[in-house]
Amino acid sequence: MKPLRWPSLPALAVAALAAVTFVACAPSQPFGGDTAEMQTVPYILGIAHPTGFPLFVLLGFFWSHAFAFGSVAWRLNALCAIYAGAAAGIGVACAERLGARWWIAVPAYFWFASTYVVWTHATHADVHDLLLALESAIVLATIVWLQDGDRRALVTMAACWGLALADHPNAIWLAPGMLVAVLLRRRDVRRGDLLRAGAAVAAGLSLYLYLPLRSSWIVAHGADPTARLTGIDGGPFWNSGNPSTWHGFLTVLTGSNFDTGHHLLGILAPSQWQRYLWEIFTLAQGSYGSYAVVVAIVGLATWYARDRRVALVVGLLCLAAIPFSVIYRDVESDIARYRLLAIWWIPLLLANAGGFGDDRRAALRRTGIAIFVIASWIGTLAANRAALFDNRNADGERHLITQIAAAIPRESIVVTTWLDATPYGYGAYADGSFADRTIVAAWPNDEAAHFRQWSAVAPVYVVVPQGTALTGGPYAIARTIDRYHVVYRYAGTAATPRLRSLARP
Repeated sequence: MKPLRWPSLPALAVAALAAVTFVACAPSQPFGGDTAEMQTVPYILGIAHPTGFPLFVLLGFFWSHAFAFGSVAWRLNALCAIYAGAAAGIGVACAERLGARWWIAVPAYFWFASTYVVWTHATHADVHDLLLALESAIVLATIVWLQDGDRRALVTMAACWGLALADHPNAIWLAPGMLVAVLLRRRDVRRGDLLRAGAAVAAGLSLYLYLPLRSSWIVAHGADPTARLTGIDGGPFWNSGNPSTWHGFLTVLTGSNFDTGHHLLGILAPSQWQRYLWEIFTLAQGSYGSYAVVVAIVGLATWYARDRRVALVVGLLCLAAIPFSVIYRDVESDIARYRLLAIWWIPLLLANAGGFGDDRRAALRRTGIAIFVIASWIGTLAANRAALFDNRNADGERHLITQIAAAIPRESIVVTTWLDATPYGYGAYADGSFADRTIVAAWPNDEAAHFRQWSAVAPVYVVVPQGTALTGGPYAIARTIDRYHVVYRYAGTAATPRLRSLARP
């Protein structure tokens, strides 16, 4: 058996420099939506929305408490920056493994790290950053397996896949590529290898036991503030979906409330196949530009001519999630993060476009490709400079938390939609800037039938856009923050809603 190859100095340098740059540009304030949730749930060791993301939560908990520097939001952002930097370094290691020159691969992956989509996701708390690092490690292990038949690489593939699934179920789309890789070298597979690989996957998946175990503790100790509210069986941040019950566990694990089964079946519709191909092209063009698409096609052809098995399997690994991302667009607002591995794949093609020969013509070709990649990387940095580097000073949703805290007294119940509920949850449970409020993430009209009972526990406030027709009133206008955030206080149990102003906007 061949000795293991440690990552080269260029790969380590790219990983370190990218991570340091991302960390330096990571903002310190909470943002909205899933970002604020992932800046909160790991810190309090809670339960996130489906599918729970136990690996991300557990790693984030240990990191945010062991390295207690800066705000909680910054700590989780910084951890994701390290994940993204690792993915860039692994990309260089993959390119070198394929025979590409390091002096093309290095700027190619710095270019990857400088694209707007990658940079903005790498500097904010996002489970997809960890997923990208694990997926890129799977690609590297797959390349080693196909090239050398090293059975340790097979077990590494399985272990990383189990961990990736424990981070986010989008890793399931790597299964076809991994299966093809195993079949292509099936003569090198031993029964013991399959047993070890299966055990490695099972070890990763066992992290999902965190959901029912932690949820049971939270229920037993009354840690979820929404537990005192009728009609809520597991509130956001602390115990989303209440997986301490069998029904809750299955709901969180499968994400059935997002209708994922319907979307999975939609992938098979032949009418969508042409759209998938077009999405791959537009993804590459949008991230790297039209000239890069041409160079990437040259790189793919060059790679295919040299080692078609590896080229096809890696392409399958990196692109298999595209169909689901297309179908899932009507549910997911930030679909780009489901495509990070496909964006990561493009620099591999660019590095291979330099060719593998040693004659003068090949040297000139590689030099030209290197000049193109370096110039494009610098151009991307220049074009996105303000958005990328000023990101570290972004206020996020801090101003909103401050204004809402001034409008809603302590010991209150706050009901608002998901995008706003998550930064309020961060303030309430992570850094204390919105302390002693119970956050309910829901459309207020969906919970209005419970407001009478809730108001016996604590004052109920709802935050909605201006002009929203509220039901189950009466409500009193407590404060108008802006056109998207009007604070109402539930003021009674009259059947017909009516509005009266308590304070001037």
